[in-house]
Amino acid sequence: METMAMNHQGATQDGGLPMLRLKLLRLNAGQSQWELSRAAGMSQGRYSMIERGLIPPTAEERAALAAALAASSSSLFRPAVKIAASA
Repeated sequence: METMAMNHQGATQDGGLPMLRLKLLRLNAGQSQWELSRAAGMSQGRYSMIERGLIPPTAEERAALAAALAASSSSLFRPAVKIAASA
């Protein structure tokens, strides 16, 4: 099971690295890392390292991930932030 914590700046992953919007979009789409990595044409291990911010994706990988998630490639690698509910 994936764990994440929240701080005043937004979502973080284990190890304190900021959770990328890429992960948030994947989770919202109900996809596993394996499913998304296959849709984007890469290994699950490489995808995992990209999602955790350990390695940068190539331009081709960014485009493939954006297409698989129907999202803008420029938005995938921004930190995910917690949106406060309006009163």
